[in-house]
Amino acid sequence: RYAVLSSFYADAMKHERAGITYNPIEHLDRAKVEPFAGVQALDFDQIAAAFEKLDMSRPEDVRDSALLMVLLETGHRATVVAGLQWRHVKIRRNVVTLYFERCKGNKSTYVELSKESSAALLRWLHLHTMAGTWRGCLVSCPCGCLWPGTRAMGIN
Repeated sequence: RYAVLSSFYADAMKHERAGITYNPIEHLDRAKVEPFAGVQALDFDQIAAAFEKLDMSRPEDVRDSALLMVLLETGHRATVVAGLQWRHVKIRRNVVTLYFERCKGNKSTYVELSKESSAALLRWLHLHTMAGTWRGCLVSCPCGCLWPGTRAMGIN
């Protein structure tokens, strides 16, 4: 809230409004905000346990394995990864490059996945298309989504 007031005074001084010649907010002590100060990274055992619970004979677990690998490798927000569509995927020599169109700060980026993550994602994409061709889903999946069913997981 102080930032809004400080901006107000700075603008008033800049445009010489109402005779304001100084910013009183600059004299206040502000507490530093560290919203992620208490966050702890997952340890290896927690991640391994999550993957061990997956039954790779179930399509949703194949999807979740690929999704987890992409999340862990890219470090992008869950909502950004969940928003990936077919048009964001490039496959070359069994290595996947993902295009993240809308990241924090309204930036975009490309991320080339490791061979392991690429293999997991390609397995899911192959299963998802049912026909075994990468273009097959573009016809059968009008939204172009990569992760159908993730809405129930609360990330879409």
